[in-house]
Amino acid sequence: MSSCYKSSATILLGGLGYSDAGGAAGHPTSASVANGIYSFSADYDSGTRLASLSHTNVSSGSLMSRSQRGYDAASNVTAVNTTLSAGTDNQVFCYDEQNRLTWAGSSGTPACSPVARHVTYAPMPL
Repeated sequence: MSSCYKSSATILLGGLGYSDAGGAAGHPTSASVANGIYSFSADYDSGTRLASLSHTNVSSGSLMSRSQRGYDAASNVTAVNTTLSAGTDNQVFCYDEQNRLTWAGSSGTPACSPVARHVTYAPMPL
């Protein structure tokens, strides 16, 4: 995928890679972004659910963002832990016995019922 502006082409997304469980399911697991300035990486669990994704500045090697997800047995997203240079955001999601979202937030005490499931992650260092 590219874009042309003033006779100059910019590769918006290139070098798509498909590997492991995610790739077998047709989900991209790596890519070069913005003429190779950034890279994208994604990992999937054995159920081909997105487990983590990251964006890296290729020239400096610095991790720009990383997001990890947790799931319950019904494949509901129970947690999203996103790390940026400015800090970490931990989101928790609670569901009732019919898998309906009952609570979502990043602060306070999750209002999960006894049958609801939730997972949290410790902050990941950059």
